[in-house]
Amino acid sequence: MRFRKTLTFLILATGLAFHHSAWAQQKPFTQDQVQGMVRSGLGDESGTKLVEQRGIDFDPREDFLQILKSAGANEAFLEALRSAKRSLAKGQSAKAPLNELEIITLLAGQVPSHRVAILVKERGIDFDVKDDYLKDVRLGGGDDELVTALKSAKVTMSVTVPAASPQAAQPAVDPQTVTVYVTKTGKKYHREGCRSLSRSKIPMTLKEAKAKGYTPCSTCRPPQ
Repeated sequence: MRFRKTLTFLILATGLAFHHSAWAQQKPFTQDQVQGMVRSGLGDESGTKLVEQRGIDFDPREDFLQILKSAGANEAFLEALRSAKRSLAKGQSAKAPLNELEIITLLAGQVPSHRVAILVKERGIDFDVKDDYLKDVRLGGGDDELVTALKSAKVTMSVTVPAASPQAAQPAVDPQTVTVYVTKTGKKYHREGCRSLSRSKIPMTLKEAKAKGYTPCSTCRPPQ
C-alpha cells in the first residue's frame, strides 16, 4: 500500500515538474477524483499539495468531508478542501441556502456543531426557525453557537408562482363570433370535439347559447 501511494505521488509530481505550464491549465479536481485520491492513499499532505495547486470544482460539504475522513483522509487534506479556491464556472448560481432536513442530517452525521454553524452563516437558510425546531437541533447535538446562528441567519424563501385558474387563463372572447355547440336534449354548450356531442351537434354563437339558457360544459370547459 505504501509503495502504491509513493508511486502514485511520484507520477503526479513528475508530471508537475516537467509540464508545469500544462499542469496549470488542467481543470480542478472533481468530487469523484478527490474520492479516488483518498482511496489511493493520497488523503494526506501529499494529496493536500495537489489540491492546493489545482483546486476543486465543487462545494465540499461537511457530509462529504466526513465520508473522506472515514476513508482515511487526514485533517490537513480536509482543511485544504475547505479552503481550496473553487474554479467554478462563470455565472454559476450562489450556494443554495440550507433547509431544515440538511441541518439535522449534518448533525446526525457527526459533523461538529461549530462547522454546521459556519455553514448556516455562509449560506443562510430557507425556512423560518421555530422553537420546536431548535429543540430538535439541540437533541441532535447542536450547541448554543448553532442555535444563535439559526436565529440570526439570513432567510431566503423559495418563491412559488401561483398557478392561474382556468377561468383567468382563458383569453378574452367575443360572444358574437365564437361558435359553440349544443345537443338536442342537453342544457349545456360545448367545445367542438367534446364527447357529449357524439349523438347530436348543433352550432350557434356563444351569445345565442347564453341567451337560450345554456350553461358551459364542465368537461370540455368552453369559453364563457
